[in-house]
Amino acid sequence: MSRYLAVVLLLNVWSSSVAESYLVFEENGKVGLKSEEGQILLPASFEALGWSDGSFSVIGQVTGYKLGSKWGLLNLKKEFITKAEYESILHTGGDRIVVFKKLSPTITRLGCLDLTGKITVPFKYDGIKIQGLRAVVFIKNGVLFLHGLIDLEDKEIIPMKFKNIYPIGSLRYAVENFDTKTALFTDQGLKLTEFAIDSISSFRKGKAVIYQDLKQGLIDREGEIKIEPVYREIKINDDASVSARRFDEWKILDGENRELKKIHGDELQCLSKGLYAITVSDKKGIVDENLNFVLHPIYDDLRDLHQGKLIALHNKKFGIIRVNGSLVLPFQFDSLKWDGQFIKAKEILIQNGWNLYDTFGIKKTIRSYEFLGDYNGKFFIARNKGYEGAINRYGEEFIHCVYDSILAYKEDKLSVKFRGQYGVISLDEKWLLAPQPHPVQLLNEAKYLEFQPTITFLKTFAGEIIYFTDNKFEVRPDHLLEFLPDGTEKIVSMSGQTISRTAIDITHVSDERFKTTEGLQGIKRDGLYGFVDEKGRLRIANRYEDIGHFKEGLAPVKILGKWGFVNTKDKITINPDFESAQEFEDGLAIVKRNGKAGFINTEGKTILPIRYDFVERLTAKKFLIMTGTRHGLADEKGNVLIEPKFDKIQNLQNGYVIVKQDKKFGLLTLDGLSTIPLTFDKLIYDRERNQYLALKRMEWLAPDLN
Repeated sequence: MSRYLAVVLLLNVWSSSVAESYLVFEENGKVGLKSEEGQILLPASFEALGWSDGSFSVIGQVTGYKLGSKWGLLNLKKEFITKAEYESILHTGGDRIVVFKKLSPTITRLGCLDLTGKITVPFKYDGIKIQGLRAVVFIKNGVLFLHGLIDLEDKEIIPMKFKNIYPIGSLRYAVENFDTKTALFTDQGLKLTEFAIDSISSFRKGKAVIYQDLKQGLIDREGEIKIEPVYREIKINDDASVSARRFDEWKILDGENRELKKIHGDELQCLSKGLYAITVSDKKGIVDENLNFVLHPIYDDLRDLHQGKLIALHNKKFGIIRVNGSLVLPFQFDSLKWDGQFIKAKEILIQNGWNLYDTFGIKKTIRSYEFLGDYNGKFFIARNKGYEGAINRYGEEFIHCVYDSILAYKEDKLSVKFRGQYGVISLDEKWLLAPQPHPVQLLNEAKYLEFQPTITFLKTFAGEIIYFTDNKFEVRPDHLLEFLPDGTEKIVSMSGQTISRTAIDITHVSDERFKTTEGLQGIKRDGLYGFVDEKGRLRIANRYEDIGHFKEGLAPVKILGKWGFVNTKDKITINPDFESAQEFEDGLAIVKRNGKAGFINTEGKTILPIRYDFVERLTAKKFLIMTGTRHGLADEKGNVLIEPKFDKIQNLQNGYVIVKQDKKFGLLTLDGLSTIPLTFDKLIYDRERNQYLALKRMEWLAPDLN
């Protein structure tokens, strides 16, 4: 009984522009091949047909076959071209097949066959990448891989002595030496440039971008430099024209727009101790306060500066370096966490992976862990093989990793889960509470809570029951606050004694409660709001539709759909005349009327006219005002310092504001006087130095070609 694979494979036939269709079928655990009309071309006698990477194609009537665990070549005439003697076979283009052959029990090498089965490249390479009529090959020499270029008959084109070789277009190759410098070669092995380039892009429209010292230039196919590498970015356009952009410029300015210094780069960020992080061509480094490099931009990421050291990412691995570039931890980690005191580092290739290091880069742990928690002042929670324990600051596992989980730590005691039960241990792993089925919560050195399904017990470690309750409660630092069904709040000491019991007047029990401010708490009953004092006595009748909180002796209240203000004696001091009202602060409250906002004082007098679309309180007694999407600034006296005409305003609290308009940034005084013009693409205030970092992005231009 046969069954067909439900895939029709369209196969390119070598030296033919016509694609033929074949059906791979399976029968009795073996595979064969049929034509589109159903004619059996190859019987179902093979473990696999096609290539060992799982793909299938027919090249000049030839394909691969697998018998047992070995591969060979055959044609569609059912003729075996080679025996099944190869570990794998791959078709990467043209009429050559890349073949892996085991030469001995420990040695496997690659070579090439043509479609007749002839060995055209002998089995002596560790890697072969065919590109047209050439192949990049490499062999392993110790810990190094040596690359070269051959033709498909194994004639050497470029000698086998380079770090890397890669094609960058028709008949051109980039060759990298072991000083990580690159030169341009032809497919005949002719060197067109010196080894002075960091890397070369693929050719487009007869040109390629070269990268050198984080700068970009342009080269043609003959190796002639058309544009020197001085640009941040170069684009080769569809019409073969070229566009280039120079490096963005950062200036350090004072508040009066005096230029103190400048540097070119993508980003500039303030760090502590007179340092700046800089990004140049997507690589990060550090400059000093004079913008001189102290750490050249060769890193993919820099972060967490502590004590003159920082985490760095380089070639997809993390390490820790000093600001001068010297290593604290080598670049071998997949994750790093550092709080300035302890370093936790993870290597994927190490089982479990996490280890503890000190700030000198010395490894403290003896073995690796699946997880290391944060330092709690005493230890790190650690997990090994799914079980938790703890290590101290010296990397010693003083609580063995045998517990389901470490739940909490308090006063040199740990609550743990062990084999599905709950208990408490000391730091020397003695059981203070033997494992039992109910969760526990540590309170202090002598007491804990035990949570049974309906009752909570307050107990000592000696086993004494001090108190128990089936009511809800909250744990406070020195007592329990218990909530009884009748509304009573009961304070219970850690010794189980009732300290006080305060009942709310049941005639004023609230459906909803607010936070207490200035001794009064909002309540809701029967759909209306009022206020009670701290003893639960009704002080302001629940007759309002909505309320806010008391501040500065007044609270916003809503009556008949409008907001006003009431004082603590239940007297309306500001008539309800507003759509909304915020609490008072520094004698002012923001209000809205007819969709417009302003602010009033405690006497109800309008200080800022109610004519703005939005008003927001800022720091230093300043207010953001908006008309539409435009931002302005007002002071606490209602003076409009800056008319609302900017896209964004940032009050720096130093007598200046940064403003944004039409994607440009500038600096104004609080009087609206421009000191740094609106010409910069970014403007950042460095508060520590009282300076400004101003970015000017460079425009694209059409450079001259040599």
